[in-house]
Amino acid sequence: MGAMEVTITSRLLKRLFKKIAVSKTNFYNNSPCWEWTAYRCEDGYGRSNFQGKCQNSHRVTYLAFIGPIPDGREIDHLCKVRHCVNPAHLEAITHAENVRRSESARPWTHCAQGHEMTPENTYVKGRRQKRSCRTCELARIARKRRENPEPFREKVRRYREANYEKVLAKGREYDRKRRERRKQAA
Repeated sequence: MGAMEVTITSRLLKRLFKKIAVSKTNFYNNSPCWEWTAYRCEDGYGRSNFQGKCQNSHRVTYLAFIGPIPDGREIDHLCKVRHCVNPAHLEAITHAENVRRSESARPWTHCAQGHEMTPENTYVKGRRQKRSCRTCELARIARKRRENPEPFREKVRRYREANYEKVLAKGREYDRKRRERRKQAA
């Protein structure tokens, strides 16, 4: 991606400042964050239409106030507030440096609900080795089953149809063990 040139016009500045609120709570080096008040993606970054396409708002303000983003560089939020567009809080860095600085690069000891991320309580999924909390995942599945049980019943029914003999064998094994336990208890 080549460096993009931006001409600062009063129209551009008016458009930007209509969508910015100066934060009373988020600061970096005694400088308040400029919080993007318009559309934000699920990941927390502000988005804006600029030069005919939808772009991250922090990149637009960097282009408008600092200048072109050098090739091979990404814009990092020094304040760690994703919807901040204050140019004093933005820095052009390499991808490797951005990854090193990221929140996810730090050791993750607890999930968002406060459960400890021990090997016993952690799922590791996919080739990207995404980690998730086993306790939270099981609670999420249980909640989905309570809210809408039909898809789960259908899944069980399909499994039983596809694995009829295996299901019967497991049922027979369960019954046999239960009879043995009753004999031992008597």
